[in-house]
Amino acid sequence: MKFLFLTLILCPFLVFGQDCPEDFLREMRERSKADLQEIVGHEVEEMVPISAQVNKGRVYVIWGYHRGKHSRSDVTFKTPDGTFTLHDVKGVDHPSNTLRSYIDPTKITQPQYNLRLGYMITDKVAIEVGTDHMKWVMDLSENYEISGNYDRPFWHGGTSYTIADLRAAGYNPPIHLEHTDGYNYVNAGVVYYQNLFTSVNKRWSADAGIGAGAGMLVTKTNIYIADGYDGSVRHNDNNFQLAGYGFHADGRFRISYNTRAGKQFYLMATARGVYGKVDDAPFLDNYGGSIEHSAITSVQTGIMGGVTFPVFEGKKNKKKKKN
Repeated sequence: MKFLFLTLILCPFLVFGQDCPEDFLREMRERSKADLQEIVGHEVEEMVPISAQVNKGRVYVIWGYHRGKHSRSDVTFKTPDGTFTLHDVKGVDHPSNTLRSYIDPTKITQPQYNLRLGYMITDKVAIEVGTDHMKWVMDLSENYEISGNYDRPFWHGGTSYTIADLRAAGYNPPIHLEHTDGYNYVNAGVVYYQNLFTSVNKRWSADAGIGAGAGMLVTKTNIYIADGYDGSVRHNDNNFQLAGYGFHADGRFRISYNTRAGKQFYLMATARGVYGKVDDAPFLDNYGGSIEHSAITSVQTGIMGGVTFPVFEGKKNKKKKKN
């Protein structure tokens, strides 16, 4: 170190104001590297400033689970027998209550999960695609106002009612609606990551991220409605259907462990808001009709795990070494 320090000071005088020769500069770089190697060992080649983390070209996968809350919405049923609306309906999420569904590989898609795949286009910005398996279940603990025209009878306690009769009697419409398989949000977006902390050995780091995007709502609607002419309940677990669209914004905080091989494993807490509009969920697949919701704002909070792979970054590094 002393040699390097004295040389850098004396260089301008030794060459009488001329530029240092290229050979001389190369020798100084090698000596600097040797001095640094005495301190940190042979990992000197891998050292980069902490503020200059290289993430560009990396691919990541995120998987986790969430709880959700949904705003109220008006639900309109458009059927061959008329159109009617339930007003200000409360929808709740439906988390799994068994530990097995979270750890059994054959059942892990049953709970309310999140899957995201991302690619770092710069050291801080990623493009991301994924799906949020949300669930929406009509809360039957409340009475809902009903309006519209419907030719079929509604049955309550063995007695048939028209919409006007139900409203006058104060009875809840005999309908149960849920999107539990589910209220799926398939989306794409952009995420910005900001490093908050990196340990001296670069093994541990903490990052915050914000993102936004848009996508499609794919529902699998399950409905029970007591409107059979003979007093029966009609039921149908409908097929998956592209039913609407949505927009989202989210925030995330992650703690990462970085391996020598370049992989990164992390645990992440997330919060996401989804503005969704269902326009065309199925009513009864075999009978026809559709279900429309007014706009629903859903808020998810979740815990996820992830791994980052230096896929494209690794290829670039190999090319550099060959050259």
